[in-house]
Amino acid sequence: MQLDIAKRWRADVRPALAARPLRLRGVEPYLYLLPALSLTILWTYWPVLGTVQLAFYQWNLLPTTPRIWVGLENFEQLFRLPELGQAVGNHQRLFPAVGVRLPQLQHRH
Repeated sequence: MQLDIAKRWRADVRPALAARPLRLRGVEPYLYLLPALSLTILWTYWPVLGTVQLAFYQWNLLPTTPRIWVGLENFEQLFRLPELGQAVGNHQRLFPAVGVRLPQLQHRH
């Protein structure tokens, strides 16, 4: 009985596969990935590109105020801040303590 169903299924499916154009067979898997890739680009990479673009402007994010191109001045100000060295040092001390130890504690039974 089960073998008979499998034969009928194969008989129904094979003509449909054979009727597809050869060029669509190679593209079809990528068409299944297209929705996921487009949503990833839309929700992940588009905001990142917008943020990089904003880094080169002076703007308070109000739509009524104009954006002023400042180029690399924002980065120059950032690297001149004395607090940056302290923040980087704190991160380097905190990461080994939390970033490495926390997963070890989580995997303990």
